[in-house]
Amino acid sequence: MSLLWTIRQLEIVLEQYDKMRDDRSGLSFTQQTILGYLYRQGERPVYAVHLHRQTGLSKAAISAQLRQLKKKGYLETLPEQADERKKRLMLTPLAKRAKADILASLRQNEIKLFADIPEEQLRRTEETLQKMTDGIRRQMERSALHDQDPASTGKAI
Repeated sequence: MSLLWTIRQLEIVLEQYDKMRDDRSGLSFTQQTILGYLYRQGERPVYAVHLHRQTGLSKAAISAQLRQLKKKGYLETLPEQADERKKRLMLTPLAKRAKADILASLRQNEIKLFADIPEEQLRRTEETLQKMTDGIRRQMERSALHDQDPASTGKAI
């Protein structure tokens, strides 16, 4: 088996786990992760595009998750004065009250899922996966730049 295949299998198993787990908050793992990201940002402005870049989820998937978080009362959006299309993501009082429980739930999931793996091995794995993610993103950026360069197509301007 290849490493990419193993990573894809992990993704599928995590999705299955998320669907079967019993979480009292009524939030999916992805929704809790988004809220966790927003908690870590503090007062810095955050927009959907930040979540798209950080998580790698499609813009459509991010939009669906944000709609659900708004519907459940955890999130509000405020239009930017400079660009009405751009919406700043804001935690609601409900989300702020639930912060400790949501962060604890995320941590408990990690503890349960990775109980048999030594802490040092988990740390190294996380570092390696982050390096892989960064490398793939750099490759995608280079490919996108290459595709935009008229010289790369052999066509004159």
